[in-house]
Amino acid sequence: MSAARGGVPGGSRHRESRLPPALFHFFSRLGSLPVYASRVSADPVDEIVLDRQGSRYRLLYLLKRGYVAGRQALEDLVRTEGLATGDYTALSFLKVMEPCSTADLARAQRISPQAATQQVTQLKSKSLAISVVNQENRRVSLVSMTEEGHRCFDKIDRAARDLENEIASALDPSDRDLAISFLREIVAKTESLLPSP
Repeated sequence: MSAARGGVPGGSRHRESRLPPALFHFFSRLGSLPVYASRVSADPVDEIVLDRQGSRYRLLYLLKRGYVAGRQALEDLVRTEGLATGDYTALSFLKVMEPCSTADLARAQRISPQAATQQVTQLKSKSLAISVVNQENRRVSLVSMTEEGHRCFDKIDRAARDLENEIASALDPSDRDLAISFLREIVAKTESLLPSP
């Protein structure tokens, strides 16, 4: 892939980049991931990674591409169990939080209480979760996964991990931990800029 197409830039751009070489290599490889190539249209700006000065990466553009491609792939996985990605997300939080209130679920996901209530209602309608009155505070209901909920989550989660491993295989093993660490820091910083839900 040529520099004009946003792949591995030429040597002069590489030297001008402020990114560590490993991260430079990581971002350069993103544009060639098979999952991206199969989901994103080939328009003239599709492969643009550097800004006009060529000195830094357009981070939000890359994150959006990864989100769109990853979400589509995940939707394909969860659909096999008759679920939506929102169901899988809610189950993944319940897996570590149950029993918990819908308010707890909302805070953990940084969504509104109304959205969390809708998630729980959806899970209960599919027999994936149940709610019982909290004996210590009868105004609050505690949500837990059902046996079927655990089965569905475990099956989808295994497939999702296989997908993540396939995406990560585009990187050298030595770069994978660095990439995850970098993305975690970016997510934490980005979330800190958002108002509380």
